[in-house]
Amino acid sequence: MHVRPFFWIFLATVCAGVLIFAATISIYRLIPMVAHIEQVSTVAANHMIVRLSLTDPEGMPIDQAQVIPRTSMPAMRMGPQQIAIRPLGRGVYLTQISFSMLGAWKIDIIARADGFAPAHQSILVNIV
Repeated sequence: MHVRPFFWIFLATVCAGVLIFAATISIYRLIPMVAHIEQVSTVAANHMIVRLSLTDPEGMPIDQAQVIPRTSMPAMRMGPQQIAIRPLGRGVYLTQISFSMLGAWKIDIIARADGFAPAHQSILVNIV
């Protein structure tokens, strides 16, 4: 039995189409993560405590998140600071930030968790 070249080309085209379709369609969709800075309190003149809450769109807390805080001065180039995050449970995370000088600072908090789209929150504070 002899198979005509048309059928081989047709078979290769169908297989390539199925592979391209499978590569572009994703079954898994990322769920949006809701990040909310609940509390900012000043401990001393250059120390601040920031409390962050992470939930899904239905309000369920997200506990296993990776939270990365970064501080910067919009008016001046500053090196990155090492800031520790402490999970308190029920989707609440706490960090204490020490500022090296007075002035306007920007605090960026980026949160990532498996199955969720990354969340980003920023606040501006003035250290006087």
